[in-house]
Amino acid sequence: MSRFSPVLPAFLALGVALAGCQKQPPSPAAVAPVPPSAAERLEAGKQAVAGGDCGRAQSDLAEAVRLAPQSAEAHLYLGLCAARAQEPERAEREFGLAAAADARDPRPLEALGIFRYGRGDREGARRALSEAVDRGSKSAQVFYYRGNLAMFARDCREALADYRRAMALSPSFGPAAAEYKAARLACARAETPAPAPAPKPPAPKPAVPKPAPKPADGSAPAGHETPPGTTGPAAPAAPGGTAPAPASKPGSKPASTPDAKPSPVAKPAPAPASEPAPEARAEPAATAAPTPGQP
Repeated sequence: MSRFSPVLPAFLALGVALAGCQKQPPSPAAVAPVPPSAAERLEAGKQAVAGGDCGRAQSDLAEAVRLAPQSAEAHLYLGLCAARAQEPERAEREFGLAAAADARDPRPLEALGIFRYGRGDREGARRALSEAVDRGSKSAQVFYYRGNLAMFARDCREALADYRRAMALSPSFGPAAAEYKAARLACARAETPAPAPAPKPPAPKPAVPKPAPKPADGSAPAGHETPPGTTGPAAPAAPGGTAPAPASKPGSKPASTPDAKPSPVAKPAPAPASEPAPEARAEPAATAAPTPGQP
């Protein structure tokens, strides 16, 4: 047996003792759990919003914003939950923070524009949707709502272009096709001019008779001769006398005067004895025409 043989068991025992004194790794149960990251909390919140459970999503999204204040998506989904809860001020704030956090993402402005459209803020909706388009939005709903706003403003050209763009982005989006057809009819009626009313004929002017030329010899013009049996204008009455009676037309009866009395018919005087009596009685003389003013 070697002289070193008694030493070998001693080294072996020392090695076993040193191995027992080494530090042992902790058991898995003693390790503290690692808190979820901002990305994990954001993903959990997005899943809850997609499932319609904004109540459960609020805590995850709020924690995501606490861990990453510049998270555009976290603010965006918080704004969507505020809009569903009919909290317009909080929704506007969250959408605005999301749009400011990422100047290239059109989604916050898309959501903001549609939210404003639903509340009746047409001008605010138009601005937000146009900014989303400037950022390169490819949402059919954005162009559909822009088309509606253009129709409200009576801008047919812009409205038809937006409806066509919405149909190109999403052919299955029925509202865009329906509004496009209605807009074409409305714009065609608006652009068709109304028929001009027929001109009224001018009113005839009254005929003015032209005076006949006066003959050189001073006689009355043709058509103005004095009828036979009539006299010219009556002479003025003498001072203190009566005006002469107008001459009567041949064959006409004398006009009766209420105040004038007919004179008695004169009887013929008897013939002298030397003269033979007439064989027949003479006819009474014609009654003289009463003269105005004669008793």
